Amino acid sequence: MSTSPSDKTSVKHPVIPPGILWPFILLTSLFAAWGLANNMTDTLLAAFKRIMSMSDSKTAWIQVTCYFLGYGCFAIPGAMFMKRYTYKSGVLLGLGMFIIGGLLFYPALFVNESFGSDACFLVYLVAILILFAGLSILETACNPFICALGPEQTATRRLNFSQSFNPLGSIMGVVLAQVFILSQLKTESAEQRAAMTVSELATMQRQELFAVTNTYGVVAIVLIAIWLAILMTRMPALSETDKRIDLINTWKRLLKNYHYVWGVVAQFFYVGAQIACWSFIIRYSMVALEINPHEVFKSIPTQQLAAIPCTPVNDENPAPPLIDSLRWNIPHGYSTFFMDKFEWSEDQLQHYQEQQQQWLVFLPTEELAKLPTWQTADIIDVLRYPIEQDKLTELIEPIGIAFAADKFSMVPVDKIANIPTEKQVRIIDRLRETSRGDIYVAIMPRNQLVNMVDVLKCLVSEERFASIAADIESLPRVDQNVVLPLAQLIEIVDGIRNDVSAEEISQWPEERRIALFDAVRQALPDAVLKKIPTKRFESLFMERLRNADPLMVGFCSIVETCGLTVMLPRTSEQAGATYYIFSLICFVASRFICTWLMKFVKPHILLTLLAFLAVACCIGTVLLPGASGVYSLIGISACMSLMFPTIFGLGTRGLGDDVKMGGAGMVMAICGAALLTQMQGYLSDWFGIRMAYWVPAVAFMIIAYYAVVVCRNDDRFES
Repeated sequence: MSTSPSDKTSVKHPVIPPGILWPFILLTSLFAAWGLANNMTDTLLAAFKRIMSMSDSKTAWIQVTCYFLGYGCFAIPGAMFMKRYTYKSGVLLGLGMFIIGGLLFYPALFVNESFGSDACFLVYLVAILILFAGLSILETACNPFICALGPEQTATRRLNFSQSFNPLGSIMGVVLAQVFILSQLKTESAEQRAAMTVSELATMQRQELFAVTNTYGVVAIVLIAIWLAILMTRMPALSETDKRIDLINTWKRLLKNYHYVWGVVAQFFYVGAQIACWSFIIRYSMVALEINPHEVFKSIPTQQLAAIPCTPVNDENPAPPLIDSLRWNIPHGYSTFFMDKFEWSEDQLQHYQEQQQQWLVFLPTEELAKLPTWQTADIIDVLRYPIEQDKLTELIEPIGIAFAADKFSMVPVDKIANIPTEKQVRIIDRLRETSRGDIYVAIMPRNQLVNMVDVLKCLVSEERFASIAADIESLPRVDQNVVLPLAQLIEIVDGIRNDVSAEEISQWPEERRIALFDAVRQALPDAVLKKIPTKRFESLFMERLRNADPLMVGFCSIVETCGLTVMLPRTSEQAGATYYIFSLICFVASRFICTWLMKFVKPHILLTLLAFLAVACCIGTVLLPGASGVYSLIGISACMSLMFPTIFGLGTRGLGDDVKMGGAGMVMAICGAALLTQMQGYLSDWFGIRMAYWVPAVAFMIIAYYAVVVCRNDDRFES
């Protein structure tokens, strides 16, 4: 019986044809696997920045290695391999390299102790390169393989369904990173790590790098089981009868294909926009919600800060009492000039000569050795300030003082106080020879000195204050600066830090403690607040993090109810990563919804609607304040959900024998992530993180053009 044309057009093609369910499940699991690797590796930028005290530009080599070298350089070789063999061979090759890259994290772990952090980071980059080269080949194989497993009419829906599991893997990757990597990082800053001894730093880094390495190693071991399952499973032998590789003619045909070329362009900008949005979501959330530690500190009422108990330093409270952390960091920066450049009154000169007998910096060496180590540490701290780092290292090195970063100027005063007294005195003698404290003066901003004097007045007796700072108002001035003897500055600093202990302050009446905290906060600029450890106001800090917005409140309530306290944010970065998880959840939900909608709406029409909606969300991210901007950023993820598989399916449809090489070109377009992320980083540095989101806005405009203009009235898109 013949079939009429109308019957042919009404035939329903299955998304998953009979007999391929198990191969389809195995291949779909790989979509989740590379989503896990992609998003877990995003967190390595923050991890290596903390572990090895790296700059942003240096950690950015991770993304360059992943997307430019990994995806950009291995997609075409992978396609050539599959043209010679089969899709299944390409899957096994890509997954095998994925596994090898993960296992290579183990040798990288041991390089740090033998050859240093630079060599260690290089070996990690090599491991990441092999891993992402495997991902490139894996995607080059799996995307067209899934399309080819059934009728061409349902290829885009089938690919969208498989791709729906990719963000599930992405969520798993971020959660694994939060629980097993980020939670294991120590809170010490780059400055604090620079002040450690070599052995202390090596021990800390070993623990942190083990957390990174073991997480990737376990993932690689799990993937070995999937590799063996694919090896032993019979799959459709989808290969080309013509094994010859004719790159030149193949690419000539592809470059003449208007729809394919625009598909690659759209994919380039889509992946760039996706990685740019997700790479900076943690930082954007921290800025928009003002949950950076120093911003949280500024928002805490003084009364609450003054009420924090002054518990002694121990294993549970490794940070010094809060009032000590604050007053130790009050800035005392100055410039040095010869005293004879200024006119001093006879009374002032007589006063300084009388004070020389008791001011610390003039004490003979044998008297210095009798002082408490905190006082000698203060002398060192002030005297070292104007000396250049190279000169300072040259002065200190013969004494046998070695810190991890070899930057003595960065060593905090509490670390200096731990140096043996004999060595401290030798340092002071060398610094006195260099700075000539008897004839030098300090010139510093008047408001800075006034702030220091206000703090000093809260701490010392009237008699002590009169002996140190009673003549401050009569000091010579140069523009907005004040000129005072360097020896006097040392006395002021010592009075602020050592005349009263934190334990004594804790016994003061509440009103007096609040007055002291007010004076100290006034003396601390934002740049210095960033150095204050959060440990001593941790409960107030975490309360602020967990009440940042209604979404965070709900999230914390759910994880506490479920007993998943390890996911409660303890740092600003972890809180920001929670919004990353929210974004991925929206991404997953939207992917399944869009796959269902494709039963009723043509793919390129859905792509058009979501591209314009993504532009609107980007504009909201730039312009809206606080939580509204964060919600707009989360909304971008919902809009991005169907873009990659839809662009891939539409761009490669109808390529025939060129589909493998065409798929390789689509995967190579992932290198757009390296370019757009760098552009967004530069804009962020120049104009702020909000303005940087104009970069993905422009990218989504280009995708909208592809969907509206290129795909319009094209019968290739008729199902």
